[in-house]
Amino acid sequence: MHPQILSSQILACPDIFSNLPQTNSTVLILVGTSIILLILWVVRYTYIAGYPDTIKLVSLIYQQIYRVWPAFIFIHTTWVIASASIISFIIFLPFTDKLIVNITAVYATILFLEGSLRKKVPLLDVSFQDNPPWSMETDTDLIDDPDSQYVVKQKITVENFGDDTADNINVMCRAICPGKGITREWKRVTFGNDDAPVIGPNEEKETELVLDTFDDYSGQEYLTEVKAKPNVRQGHLAIRTFHHTVPRQPESN
Repeated sequence: MHPQILSSQILACPDIFSNLPQTNSTVLILVGTSIILLILWVVRYTYIAGYPDTIKLVSLIYQQIYRVWPAFIFIHTTWVIASASIISFIIFLPFTDKLIVNITAVYATILFLEGSLRKKVPLLDVSFQDNPPWSMETDTDLIDDPDSQYVVKQKITVENFGDDTADNINVMCRAICPGKGITREWKRVTFGNDDAPVIGPNEEKETELVLDTFDDYSGQEYLTEVKAKPNVRQGHLAIRTFHHTVPRQPESN
């Protein structure tokens, strides 16, 4: 090989290796993104399939979310608006040295949140009866076609502690038994003959829902999941609650 050609190739090598750090960073980003997407897909699949461990993980995540939304946001509105205004002021500091820009950002934040949060809204809460007893399947009218001996029913209370009426409530529930799988698919909860009750401010309604039927109780426990939405217009105010239901022996007469 001609010496001049060889020397030019050697000199070109540093340019090739100089691109390696950037290439490695891109590969790491792509691999990391792929792993995250794979994990999210697995979590979503196992959650839909009713895997108990995934249900418990998702319940912990939702518990943290609902510590803030929606109740805290609408109850402590002044603190929320003040905190958001301070954050908007700080965010714009690196981008401009003009104070008027930061003040405008704060003013726009206050106007937006005042219009969004300073209004009457229904706020729902769902509570569960602890350790419900199982009973004879023939003693309930919640099952259309009885085919087992016993039934486990969970009593829930839906409360509206907001300052506006929840005028078309949609409550959905499913139950998972770690030893059996999904025993109740997602199904709308009825309140008597009403599947879309109206609950005014500071009012509540109770109902029972069937978790499972069986011929012999052998220590089954249930992960009960409930979704409640105040109406079709305010889906952003929907909540999701989880409960570990442990049935107990009914009291003998």
